[in-house]
Amino acid sequence: ARYLQHSGYQTAMIGKWHLFSDPTGFDYWNILPGQGRYNDPIFIEMGKTNTYPGYVSDIIADLSIEWLKKRDPTQPFCLMTQPKAPHREWTPPAKYTNLFDDIEIPEPATFLDDYRGRSHALPEATMRMEHLRRTDLKQPLPAGLTPEAEKKWRYQRYIKDYLRCVTSMDDNVGRILDYLETSGLITNTIVVYSSDQGFFLGDHGWFDKRFMYEESLRMPLLVSWPGHIRPSSTNTDMVMNVDFAPTLLECAGLKVPADMQGRSLRPLLEGRKPRHWRTSIYYRYYHYPGDHQVQPHYGVRTDRYKLIYFHQLKEWEVYDLQEDPRELHNLHDDPKAARTVRALKAELARLRREVDDHDQFAELLSNDERFKPVPLELVLRYGFSNGPAAVATNVVDASGRGRDGVVNPPGSMRVVAGRKGDALHLEGAGRIDVAEAPDPANRPLTFGAWCRPLSTHGVVLAHGGESHGYALYLVDGFPHCALRVRGQLHVVRGADRVAPGEWTHLAGVFGSDAEIGIWVNGIRVAGAPANPIAALPAEGLTIGDDPGSPVAVYPAGQSTAWHGDLEDLRIYWGELDGDALKTWAGMRP
Repeated sequence: ARYLQHSGYQTAMIGKWHLFSDPTGFDYWNILPGQGRYNDPIFIEMGKTNTYPGYVSDIIADLSIEWLKKRDPTQPFCLMTQPKAPHREWTPPAKYTNLFDDIEIPEPATFLDDYRGRSHALPEATMRMEHLRRTDLKQPLPAGLTPEAEKKWRYQRYIKDYLRCVTSMDDNVGRILDYLETSGLITNTIVVYSSDQGFFLGDHGWFDKRFMYEESLRMPLLVSWPGHIRPSSTNTDMVMNVDFAPTLLECAGLKVPADMQGRSLRPLLEGRKPRHWRTSIYYRYYHYPGDHQVQPHYGVRTDRYKLIYFHQLKEWEVYDLQEDPRELHNLHDDPKAARTVRALKAELARLRREVDDHDQFAELLSNDERFKPVPLELVLRYGFSNGPAAVATNVVDASGRGRDGVVNPPGSMRVVAGRKGDALHLEGAGRIDVAEAPDPANRPLTFGAWCRPLSTHGVVLAHGGESHGYALYLVDGFPHCALRVRGQLHVVRGADRVAPGEWTHLAGVFGSDAEIGIWVNGIRVAGAPANPIAALPAEGLTIGDDPGSPVAVYPAGQSTAWHGDLEDLRIYWGELDGDALKTWAGMRP
């Protein structure tokens, strides 16, 4: 996008972004925070937060068409329109709530896969039907089901909602294509439809993705370019998503930078195959321990064969995709396949050298110490010292680590006289977004602040979302601390309400004893066992709210925005003991 922008293209990014930074290279952007939500979604438009009534797929299409209508018609353009659907928890629009109710969706051939003869990584993965959550299924499990009947029931709930979301997405892709046609733009516009990965739709008994098996590895790729691509033609050559950028640059008549990965697909699109086109692709997955407990692995896929190495388990898999397209028979130890296995391992080594992928990740991940002791370290501290009554436009981190916060929306809060110094006053309308949040993965953590609530509910701070994260908040006046690990929610609650209008010190501690606790005015008031956060949360750190994909489950109808004052907010790597917490809470000199 940046190269096109510098060459005179109008550029826009609308929909799911899911990165920590704001979009760059775009004249206009309007994005979902984190994963976003399906109904009445929040969008961040050029730094300004808006809530749109309606269903997210409809809204993304509306915004995309609106931008196409408003752009300068004398200049070329590049629009990236990126749906949220069909991401978990697969919430369909109201109009499709009962679509497919009268039919039973066939189960895939590998639905009852027992994983026999293959890596131990397969049964370890937590993405089988029994791992679908209540929020995924939308209704309670019927009573009296046998295990087999329960698995089938879960599958029907999952696949129908998935297909309902896809149906709505198809509608809206069609709306955008219709506009391109009726406006006449289609004749000189390249349209690319793709995805960031494939997905298991009950295949091998799974939902989600991550594994190098075909259902997850393969992605849709449809391209329209009138006058250059023969309609209804197909191509079976190997391409990768790194090829998109050089392809679009070349088709736009621009020079492809020498250091850009990938190769232009233009010859393939036009029916010409270049000499020495790639005959294999490289894959690596390293997010472990993390969502769904999929073991780290890397591998190579050729036109016919696939080799996968689960390097922590030191287990190999090899498949003949021509004879075994469902990848059920591991040939690694088959003497008849020895020559093929040697050739695949040599090709894997060559590809790893080509992409400069060394073993440092494997060495790190082979360490079994999931929860190493760390020295206590203050990694974020906001003092809000901009002067009494000053309007807050940015917030400076006093820990020395430079993680300044940005007020969103700007001007929505002010600095007021606090308990001992200056405090940040929020009126339930603003929040602070931290661009670079301290990584809480696999370590003890302490977080908290002095608070003077003017409401009985609201979030002090939240980092993460439905997979991993932590939050400190009030519900009906009771202080809560939540920890989300691989989708599992752990919550502790204080027994006494925090009085509105009174200064109270709240802190959450996740300690080396694998327990989450909540502290009020330097006193531990509740605790519960919990596993460590296993990965850097996908959603960022927010002070004063929990937008986007929420860490905790908040009461329906109650705002999560903080109304009141905050002072001396801190996050530590490590576990503060009782004396240190009492000192922070002002109970000790």
